[in-house]
Amino acid sequence: DGGSVDEYTDDGTRFQLTTGMHVMVAYGYDDSGVSITDPGKAVYKEYDWATFMSL
Repeated sequence: DGGSVDEYTDDGTRFQLTTGMHVMVAYGYDDSGVSITDPGKAVYKEYDWATFMSL
């Protein structure tokens, strides 16, 4: 439905969840680029910095 809700971690840090949105998680980086995963599809990818910054 596109709505969003605020959630909180145990230490009180706020984060926002939005329904119907697609996410990618960056789990590592170095001088050559960024490692990401799509948790909904269990896909892992590597992007060079120029490509990553254009996403």
